[in-house]
Amino acid sequence: IERLTLEAANSMLKMLEEPNPNVIFLLTTSNQNQVLDTIKSRVNTINFYPFNEDEVLEFLSVQGITINDAIAKYIFWAQGRPGRIMRFINDKEYADFYMRMDEVLVDFLANLNLQKIWQFFDELKEDKLYIYNFLELWQAMSKRSQSLLDLLLESQVMIEGNINSKLVLENLTLKWKIAASSVKL
Repeated sequence: IERLTLEAANSMLKMLEEPNPNVIFLLTTSNQNQVLDTIKSRVNTINFYPFNEDEVLEFLSVQGITINDAIAKYIFWAQGRPGRIMRFINDKEYADFYMRMDEVLVDFLANLNLQKIWQFFDELKEDKLYIYNFLELWQAMSKRSQSLLDLLLESQVMIEGNINSKLVLENLTLKWKIAASSVKL
């Protein structure tokens, strides 16, 4: 729902204000902060939480999916979201892009090479969905240090505030390089 244009969001708001009594709307979002307050005030919120590892493995077993190296990566990347695992399996382009993000992040976290990661930012352009996915993957790979996680969360907030994404990401990598030298990864 957060990706609706302002006009579409206003149309949705009108439908929510005067709903047909026989209709139930199920609106989903991955970021409540980006949903208009006027829409949030007219709905009931139900939070869904990621599956734990056992639930993910059971889901995949029921689907008849055997765990291999690629599926293990998808499980890690999906962070408990089975729908995302299925998207990796069924959408090669999406999985390939995540593989590229993974390679770039592994290289950056190991070598703190700014040039390579900045080149990758050019590939991301201003596609906020891929930028959020990139920051989310970075968080998953960096769960060892709260101060470094705080840098990632701060960057997400700035991007949500419509600050130039490439500048935010470049600033993040510079701060990360400085902070990582004082934190044992």
